[in-house]
Amino acid sequence: MNDMDKELQALLDASADVEVADYSQEVPDGTYEAEIYGVEFTESKKSGNLMFKWEFIYTDENYANRHEWKYTVLNKPENMKRLTTDLEKFGIECSSIERIKEQLENLLDVPVVLTIKSSESKSNGQIYRNISVNPQ
Repeated sequence: MNDMDKELQALLDASADVEVADYSQEVPDGTYEAEIYGVEFTESKKSGNLMFKWEFIYTDENYANRHEWKYTVLNKPENMKRLTTDLEKFGIECSSIERIKEQLENLLDVPVVLTIKSSESKSNGQIYRNISVNPQ
């Protein structure tokens, strides 16, 4: 057995007694502490719509280190207003896209409170997770 295999075997042996959190279930509706891990303007892979993507890491004890994403589809002025309202809560000045982009890195690692509320669509019965984000 080479050195790498010995190290891997030692890790495998040590892993037998380690408990790993079950991340197969979504975080239930509620209010949780998290940090902003990433933010970006992007396009939907499916529809091609412009969107803003937030990525969070939970710091809440029960879900620590799990990731959560919030997407704002930017296909209507109302949706852009929702986004700028959220960004302004964090001190982002939203007079232009260039100005917003210049400040996005200021959001990284900022503590937040996420509120998750699921709702069922009346038109198709699909369940949607609504995530609101506020500074901690």
